[in-house]
Amino acid sequence: MLRYRWTKRFPFLGSRKERKHENATASVSNVGSGSTSVSGNNTESATSEIPSKAAASVLAIHVGLNGLHEALKVVNEAAEVFGPLKSVIGGLLACIEVYQRTLANHEEMERVIKTIDHLASLVTVRLERLGATNASRKRMLKLESDLKNIVKNIEDLQARGFVVRLAENSVDAGKLVGAYQQIKDVLNAFQLEVGLEIEQNVQDILNEVVIRDLRRSRDASFRAAIKTDTLSRGPCTAGTRVEILDKIMAWARADDSPPVFWLTGLAGTGKTTIAYTISERMWAENKLLVSFFCSRQLDSKDSRLIVPTICRNLAELFRSYATKLVPVLQGDSVLGEARIREQVDKLLAGPWSASLPGRDGLPVPVVVIDALDESDDGIEFLKNLLRVVGDKSLRGIKFLVTSRAQPEIVDLCHSFQLPADMICCLHEVPLVDVQDDIAQFLTEKLPELCDTDEFTQITRRAGGLFIFAATAVRFISPPHRTLSHDEQREKLQKLLKPGRPSGSTLLLDQLYEQVLSAAFDEEDEEFLHRRLDILHAVVCAQDLISIPVIAQLLGLNEDTTKTCVDSLHSVLYVSSSLVLCYHASFPEFILDAQRSRFPAPLSSTKEKSRQLQVFCDKPIFNARLAHHCFRIMGSELCFNICHLPSSFMLDHEVDDLHDLVQTNISPVLRYAACNWAEHLLAAGRTNRLSLYDDLKAFLTDVFLFWLEAMNLIGSQWSLCVHLFQQACTWLKFKAGLSNRSALLNDAASFTRSFTQSPASQSTPHLYISCLSTWSSSAPISKIWKPRFKHLPLFSPEPVYADPLLTIETFTETVAFSPDDLNLASAVFTMSLSPTPQRSIQIWDSTTGELHQELVGHTKRITSVSFSDDGAYIVSASEDMSICIWDTSTGKQLRELLGHTGSVEVVAFSHDTQYIVSGSKDMSIHIWARDPKVSDQLKQLDGHTDWVQCAVFSHDDMQVVSGSKDGSVRIWDVKAGQQVRELTGHDNWICAVMFSPCGSQIMSGSYDGSLRIWDVSTGKALKQFDTDETYDVSSVAFSRDGQKIVSGSTLPYNVRICDVTTGKLLKVLRDHCDNIQSVMFSHDGTRVVSASGWTDQSIHVWMASERRPEELKGHTLQVRWVAFSSDGERVISVSGDKTIRVWDAATGRQLKKFKYALEYCDILAFSSDGALVACSAAAKDGGPLLRIWDTASGKLATEQYIGEEVGCLSFSPDSTCIVTGLESGSLIIWNSRTGEKLLHLKGHTESRVTSVAFFPDGFQLVSGSSDSSIRIWDTKNGENVHVLTGHTEGVTSVAVSVGGEKIVSGSWDGSVVVWDAETGERVKEIHLALKVWNHACSVAFSPRVEHPQIVAGLDDGTVRVWDQTTGKLVKVLRGHTDWVDFCGIFTRRDTYCLWFI
Repeated sequence: MLRYRWTKRFPFLGSRKERKHENATASVSNVGSGSTSVSGNNTESATSEIPSKAAASVLAIHVGLNGLHEALKVVNEAAEVFGPLKSVIGGLLACIEVYQRTLANHEEMERVIKTIDHLASLVTVRLERLGATNASRKRMLKLESDLKNIVKNIEDLQARGFVVRLAENSVDAGKLVGAYQQIKDVLNAFQLEVGLEIEQNVQDILNEVVIRDLRRSRDASFRAAIKTDTLSRGPCTAGTRVEILDKIMAWARADDSPPVFWLTGLAGTGKTTIAYTISERMWAENKLLVSFFCSRQLDSKDSRLIVPTICRNLAELFRSYATKLVPVLQGDSVLGEARIREQVDKLLAGPWSASLPGRDGLPVPVVVIDALDESDDGIEFLKNLLRVVGDKSLRGIKFLVTSRAQPEIVDLCHSFQLPADMICCLHEVPLVDVQDDIAQFLTEKLPELCDTDEFTQITRRAGGLFIFAATAVRFISPPHRTLSHDEQREKLQKLLKPGRPSGSTLLLDQLYEQVLSAAFDEEDEEFLHRRLDILHAVVCAQDLISIPVIAQLLGLNEDTTKTCVDSLHSVLYVSSSLVLCYHASFPEFILDAQRSRFPAPLSSTKEKSRQLQVFCDKPIFNARLAHHCFRIMGSELCFNICHLPSSFMLDHEVDDLHDLVQTNISPVLRYAACNWAEHLLAAGRTNRLSLYDDLKAFLTDVFLFWLEAMNLIGSQWSLCVHLFQQACTWLKFKAGLSNRSALLNDAASFTRSFTQSPASQSTPHLYISCLSTWSSSAPISKIWKPRFKHLPLFSPEPVYADPLLTIETFTETVAFSPDDLNLASAVFTMSLSPTPQRSIQIWDSTTGELHQELVGHTKRITSVSFSDDGAYIVSASEDMSICIWDTSTGKQLRELLGHTGSVEVVAFSHDTQYIVSGSKDMSIHIWARDPKVSDQLKQLDGHTDWVQCAVFSHDDMQVVSGSKDGSVRIWDVKAGQQVRELTGHDNWICAVMFSPCGSQIMSGSYDGSLRIWDVSTGKALKQFDTDETYDVSSVAFSRDGQKIVSGSTLPYNVRICDVTTGKLLKVLRDHCDNIQSVMFSHDGTRVVSASGWTDQSIHVWMASERRPEELKGHTLQVRWVAFSSDGERVISVSGDKTIRVWDAATGRQLKKFKYALEYCDILAFSSDGALVACSAAAKDGGPLLRIWDTASGKLATEQYIGEEVGCLSFSPDSTCIVTGLESGSLIIWNSRTGEKLLHLKGHTESRVTSVAFFPDGFQLVSGSSDSSIRIWDTKNGENVHVLTGHTEGVTSVAVSVGGEKIVSGSWDGSVVVWDAETGERVKEIHLALKVWNHACSVAFSPRVEHPQIVAGLDDGTVRVWDQTTGKLVKVLRGHTDWVDFCGIFTRRDTYCLWFI
């Protein structure tokens, strides 16, 4: 019997009685050679549960053939939800099987039936997903009506002898096929409507924070208001480009067309206009469309916005895709900022492929991507797009891509093997066809001139370039101005004056010459230069720029600037006050020295013409703009520029902050602050000494004020740091200036530290927190601290232990590029991995963005190194090969073969001409980089075990190597002979280098020692050893030879030491596995470390000499520490029988209490700081509660408890203290007298593990090993609530600052937030870690807005979650064992106390 579920989903479809079909009893005989009769009872049984009239109509089609035995067989055996339609299919299939040999068109019938079968399944699934809506009711009624008509047609064919006629008469067979074709069409239309309603019901998903926060371009859509009333972006003129438009629309509409269509052509051939027209037509036809129009002048130039924008728009169209996208973003919310390859794979291809079944049978969306050549990295996007299209990860989506025919794009499209008819080259369209279209366009735009001789000439002069025609129209008939017929004709005649010979580029040049000649028709040289400055400012602007900003930057009158821009209306336009170029070809013309120098007629002098030079020397003008940026910042920046009222408020808490920023930070200051370094770098070698003076004045006079302003305008930290990267790069280029970089490097480090710290949430803390804690010996401190007399003083200076940057990737070797802007790391995953990788990844050393991936080695990569000029990377591998790579293109240039074992180390000579390599085959090879030179030049033999490290001397005349055999050897490169062997180390040599002067060699060994050797004598000059607990795994020296950085296997630390004294300068803790590679940046300000295997991370650290200070005094193990509530003191208890109180700022010991007890371990400060309590045990073993007065150091009270204390806590007013006991009970004591006030019982006989008072002191909460949490009334001892839900013991509880919420951690691996009033769960966070999976300790932040939860876990991490969303905000790594205690946040959420 068929089972139908429609009535459960659609109860409105009517009663069972109404659903019985009146023709359910019928008989058919003489089918084939047999005779079969069917009783009405059987038919009723088969149809008694049909849920609607529409379904009954479908069944009636079957009833028209119900005498067919095969049909009934299908009915009795089928159990599909859309059973009535299956009945029809079954009956028809049976008929075809009987008369298959004589039925001429049975193949077509079979195809139709299979389609109906598939559509039936889709309809069933989608109706169940949709549910009962008004739209679904209307569609069901329409379906019922349509099917009734088809039923009647089939019944008309159901006369006696029909089956025989079916076999003999092709006309009747065609009618039957036609009837079933109608069924297919009706069902297809029905499932499309239902499917699209389901897919486009996405509002709830779009409200997800991760979707809303996904970055997208404002200007990329074809519907974006980007001056669409002009020709900067608009449709084709009616009747033009007909053939091309029809071809593309046919491709877009066809079900089986290829997934990519490429429209290409020269500049000005109309690609954008065609793309706009296609988008407009598809939008008008309600087709599924996503558009992204790139432009160098708009935010759509950012290639990293392409994928997020497309994904955001696809999520609006398809619910199935959106539901797959949301969890991806929740798992990694920064994907919108990631490299393009990762965006394509994780945001687009992955979710789209996973959601494909939900879109079965629905129309295919078209994504239009225009002017890809105007995107900053459009080629990278296209490469990755074609890759995922090629591997079928983007089935069910089409892409229309337009671009110029750049060689790289051409190569990509050809490598993808696009069919020839899927490529349209506009510059190859017959000229006569294009001229006809241009004539039609000009006729529409210049109707009064179409009958003139000049009109025909201008059509021919356009030479097939629509941009020529469009620019000519704007010149002849300016926007927003009305000219008479004669005036228009006069302008047209000017354009047609004889010029240079024609050509596709020269045609545009002639047009631009005419436009500029008219705009600059003036003999006054000063007037001309002012106008050229304005034009050049538009061309060289690093960001969108307005008329007022141009005027103020150049020191010109705003009216003059506006007049100049207006005179160039043919090539420039103003949109939302911003000045933009109509077409990219115009800036190209201005920046070309040869093209932009031409004779121009003058109407105001006796001379016929003059040589007009509108050329913009880009470096020179950028140098001027950089100077103007520094001038603006010097005059407008100041302390507390927005008059913030208090440092006790976060920026978002300041009323009307947005208005304050808009009022006090002018647009020109905003432009200067955000773009000074871009102009500086673009200036190249121009005016370098003058610009250095500007830069130095900026750093000494306004640097902190600039950082304040940048923080207030909401600039992302990556932009601030990027600007300093640009400045550092510029400075390193300049001969004679590289030695002046200390101040700039320190400013860059300070910027990086502030912008990535919580202090940036309150701008005044730029000075109060960051400047006050910056190293006193640093250049920034020396310049800026004296200007602020009342900054807090810190002694010792605090340690910044957090890494500046963490990149999660599997690597065992990492290296800085010579300019320190990039990192190269070798990626390797085990062969058992589903997608084993052996590649080199190039990262931005500040932002962590992945720039490139170099693939070529077949086994693990052991070493990577940059050449000194940054142009090449060399890599070594276990596959015994050495590869040389071009860093600009990522291409492999050479492969060097010759070693017979794994190559362990590789490095360039300082002149980049040679390469040294060391191998497990115990040999050292010298290679030539240049392919014209023989590969291997020398082989150096002598080591008796594999070679671990090798580098060239600074003059490239010698090589020093270190080996597993424990020796250091010096080699003569030219002679290929060993010069000297240095012995003394007891283990592998892991690092060697020449000193900057070349007279000494430094070596580091796994024996834990560091040695300095004399090159000429081979004698060891100095040796110092690390402590015995430190197992060295990697070592590197700073470029100046003054510091050494080492990584270890246990503990997992990075240490920085002074080479001369051996003094430990800094300890960096954040890795959780062996540290495989360490390196200083070339400027010495940063250290990079890499750890593979389980850690799988790269960390970048500050290398400043701020050493972690210890609070010294205890002589035995410290058992417990705690902060006072005001954060000013730290208390500690030790096995040395003392409790000590310390000044948290200075580390000075304030008090020392001695105790003559067996032990003392659990400590707590009272809220007012006057008392200290601890749990202790007397020498006879009896548990005690002891309370000391912190002022006098005297014992205030001591009470015998009788059982072990599991936890204790003071009340908010400090008058009471509660102890949680081993037996499961709690006791509240008077903290001054020791009087027992209440004994709380309720927990089963299980240890009370954690206790906390509510802020008002009227209640407290306790957690126990019995898995329960209990809330108690502190006045009467009543058990107010029992919170259950944890499946294992509770480890920690805490109360929110307002007392509304409770957070608990448990051995069951969960952190739960509870409503304190109702006892209900509010949020549950499940941990998925590696060890025991539980939270040892939990705490709330005191912040009312954006509250957070912190938990210390058994994997050694401290994790912070957003209390409202449950989203993981931060992971603090560094501990190597359980975090048994994490203290409450400080009042500004800046620090946490960690304790093991």
